[in-house]
Amino acid sequence: MNPSKPAINQDGFTIVELIAVLVILGLLSSVAIPRFNDLDASSTDRVINSAISELNSRENLAWANLKISVGGYTGDETLQKKIDYDLGSDYRWIGSIGATEGTIEFKGATYTLIRSQSNDDQAGIWSL
Repeated sequence: MNPSKPAINQDGFTIVELIAVLVILGLLSSVAIPRFNDLDASSTDRVINSAISELNSRENLAWANLKISVGGYTGDETLQKKIDYDLGSDYRWIGSIGATEGTIEFKGATYTLIRSQSNDDQAGIWSL
């Protein structure tokens, strides 16, 4: 083989093709990185909504148990004494028995929850 002759049928990428691929990868990463950063805030919101759902489920269960008990439902204070507000080690509940609001902390973020009063027809409902 003569070293001065170029090889025939050489395969490979041209510099233009390589630059085009780099530009496309740059555009994809510029879209993906901000969405990835918003993922943490979105997941925290979902966790708080799950915690509220759990509180509402616990309150509904305690309310139903009081309704079918011998003494029956006698008021919010009795109901709230029956509810376990411990949602796990990642959460911190700040509230008092008979309160219409409470605070829940999760990973340094604090959320104030409002509670509608229970009555003979339905349990109270926690919401943001």
